[in-house]
Amino acid sequence: SGWHEAVCDRLVEIVSENTFLMEVKSVQSGQLLVLLTNDAGQSLSDSFIGVAPSAGAPAPAVESPSDSPSSSGGKLYSAGFSDTATLSMFLVPQCFFVQMNCTADDLKQIMDTLASSETDYLQSAEVGVWCAACASDSMWYRGHVTDVTGDKATVEFIDYGFSEDVEVGSLSELPAGLCTVREPLAVSCRLHGVSEDTELSAQGYASAEAVCEKQVHVTVKSTLDDGTPVVEVLVDGRSLIDIIGLSAEQPSVQLQAGSLSAQPCKVMINQCVSPVDFWCKKCDDEQAGVYSNMDDSLARHCAQAPGVNQAAVDDACAVLSRQDNRWYRARIVQVIDASTVTASLVDVGTTVTVSKADIRALTPQLAQPATLAVKCVLSGYEKCVGVEFDAAIRQTLSGLVKGKQLYATVQGMCEVSGTSVPVVQLLDVNKVIISDTLKATSAPILPPHTPTIAAVKLPATGLQTGVIVSFIQSSSSFWCQPIKTADDLIDLQADLADSYADLASAAHPESLTVGMCVAAVYEEDGGMYRGEVQRVTPRTADIFFLDYGDMKTVKNSEIYTLLPQFTTLPRQAMLCSVNTCGAVVSDDAQLHLEELCADKQCQLTIVSNDGRGVVCADVVVDDQNVSSVLQSRGAVQLPSSPPAADSAGPAEGSTTTEIADYGSILQAGEVHTVRIVEAISPEEIYVQRADVQTDNALADLLEAMNVFYNSGGLVAVEETIVEGACF
Repeated sequence: SGWHEAVCDRLVEIVSENTFLMEVKSVQSGQLLVLLTNDAGQSLSDSFIGVAPSAGAPAPAVESPSDSPSSSGGKLYSAGFSDTATLSMFLVPQCFFVQMNCTADDLKQIMDTLASSETDYLQSAEVGVWCAACASDSMWYRGHVTDVTGDKATVEFIDYGFSEDVEVGSLSELPAGLCTVREPLAVSCRLHGVSEDTELSAQGYASAEAVCEKQVHVTVKSTLDDGTPVVEVLVDGRSLIDIIGLSAEQPSVQLQAGSLSAQPCKVMINQCVSPVDFWCKKCDDEQAGVYSNMDDSLARHCAQAPGVNQAAVDDACAVLSRQDNRWYRARIVQVIDASTVTASLVDVGTTVTVSKADIRALTPQLAQPATLAVKCVLSGYEKCVGVEFDAAIRQTLSGLVKGKQLYATVQGMCEVSGTSVPVVQLLDVNKVIISDTLKATSAPILPPHTPTIAAVKLPATGLQTGVIVSFIQSSSSFWCQPIKTADDLIDLQADLADSYADLASAAHPESLTVGMCVAAVYEEDGGMYRGEVQRVTPRTADIFFLDYGDMKTVKNSEIYTLLPQFTTLPRQAMLCSVNTCGAVVSDDAQLHLEELCADKQCQLTIVSNDGRGVVCADVVVDDQNVSSVLQSRGAVQLPSSPPAADSAGPAEGSTTTEIADYGSILQAGEVHTVRIVEAISPEEIYVQRADVQTDNALADLLEAMNVFYNSGGLVAVEETIVEGACF
């Protein structure tokens, strides 16, 4: 509600028959906030610049912080974003405002528009209303009403960040011209490295006030749960946290990556994953002395330093390993939750999971020297980056090198996950080349591959075949498995259980991608099954179980690399649609279908095969035709015969034909390809399935209708036309 007719007309004009790239920015209460971009790279939102909102309604071109997904305004800022901005208002280190993505001309345009516009006072003021308001400096600003008490309204001035109480009667509607600025220009931020209880001295506030309205450089380090960016701010190259006197709390430091030389040096390997993923720690006499001194300095520093308040990926820090109760220099590699992180011990080469209570900030002095542990690739295996290694070769290599003194010589560089990594030759104390010993074990190396599994061969039209129903998908369709390969599937499941019995040694994919075939744990029975990745999130993935037809959300920790021997049997799940002859299917038909067919053997007579993995069939189970049983139970209603050409109209007492609504059979989580056929407003669009099966079915329907009605089947409607009737 509240959208101007021009906005809706403009939307219809833009989206009709066009396609867009959709980027999901956030999910709030089940709704997606999305960025839509056309083939030319232009944002759909930008197309509404200059379109006036309807009178008395919130301006569609300005998003309310209370309704938007981020308290930082209309735009979402993610970690790594960096740009120049203006510090407009400093309240406390935990809440201050910067003007991002705007220029002095943007602000001047707003002020000029407000000054030159006729005052059109609001008839009433309510919390959430956008308005123009006159502040105590007698200047007009864009505002947002956050509270109303009597004849006073608290207005947050969205382009600067400050709030004031003003007379309700003085509030004016926003001029339409201000829609050229889409978002509040003032973004609420939190300073990186401060805690909730950090307090600023009077001198600190004075220093902050002195830099207000100055141009600063902002880098987003992380975001809070509500979207507020946690930022590092530089003023003329100097950190704001230093300017306001909080630099001792958490200085910003960087760790310099260590290196190995072309000359042989003593190393120790504490972590060895594979020949292309292990860490060498230099351990010559000079480095041993440096590390011993640093170890003492870290212990003294961390005993007195306060804990950190935020932890972001790539932050340099010191962490306490509870395994030996020692402090180590580290780099955060993953933030697991609000209180736990995974950190890489940069001088050892191992990773640990630690509580944030066991993290301390590093001083610039402790950030020196360069890290002692270096990630390496074993000479002779540089072409095997990305290869999945057999457990035997990984265990053999670990036994040869882990915890032992070796000699390393850099022989070149190779790229691993976008980073240049040294290729090293390792020799043991007897000068025996480790790679030669490793190859002599004849431990197999699996070739790099992305597991793929062929689709099950669909039966041809007219053939009969026996199947086992494995999953009921909807009111008229189900997934089934061919009976003739049922024994093969039983054998495969037994082999899967044996091969993945020891999950601790099973490998996980380096990264999950949509379409990848994997082995995944099925939550309901704890078994291991073949699956295909359908959607990926930071901690989970939606897995379609290829041999059964259902889909589940599975934790990444329960998804494993699929071994090649499990890719030869084709996918056993086949999607079958019950032949209902164009009947109207009721909402409760799925319950009847589950009662009739679930986990039972059925006989299919193939009516059609779309060649894309879906068959339509007459289904017989326990000597009963499923379509007939559904009809007898009232779950489906077959269409009546067309009236004769000389019919005077519908028979007395006849009921109006009903056509099932495509939207009524959709289930949460389903994904469909569609085309937009009608766009009424941002809250009302009409879509049509866009696949070969639907296109062919629609073409056949229209052809049959035209043949019938143009050949004398046209019947006049004499009864009263009512809303909802189908004709």
